[in-house]
Amino acid sequence: MNLIAVVIMGAIAGMLRLPLETLGTCGTLAVNLTGSLALGIVTELFAKRPSPAWLNAGMCVGFIGSFTTFSGFANDAQQLASTAPCLALLYMASTLTGGILLASTGMRVTRRLLQTQAQKNQHNASAEHSIPSPTLPYGQLDEPGDTQRQETEYAGGHRHTGDMQLEKS
Repeated sequence: MNLIAVVIMGAIAGMLRLPLETLGTCGTLAVNLTGSLALGIVTELFAKRPSPAWLNAGMCVGFIGSFTTFSGFANDAQQLASTAPCLALLYMASTLTGGILLASTGMRVTRRLLQTQAQKNQHNASAEHSIPSPTLPYGQLDEPGDTQRQETEYAGGHRHTGDMQLEKS
């Protein structure tokens, strides 16, 4: 199953990368930096939310592995070094440091989003078990015998609408 996932996802990623190949060195830089960000996101997701081995292999090895290209990076760096050594150094530094920074950023942002989602889920779960608390009526009752519509909200989002009448003293 892992092999099938790697082959299918790798083929999809290869087709997505193909148009970027026409951009040369800039295309290689774009796919490698994007792939680094994606790998950071996926790594954190799979660490916090275990998934089947075939999905992990398909995404990391198949999709991201096929989308990114170390051989393209090495080839571009070598070609640049022969014509513009300073530009080659800038390209290599940009790819390496940018890739590490984007992978780290992807992991941190995903971790924060997952924590926020977990807190929301925990808050919603605790609200479902709380005591109903009515909201205030939609206005004031001025005279004894006045009636108005009141909407009361209970925990869990359930609502009840009914008439409320001011009692006479």
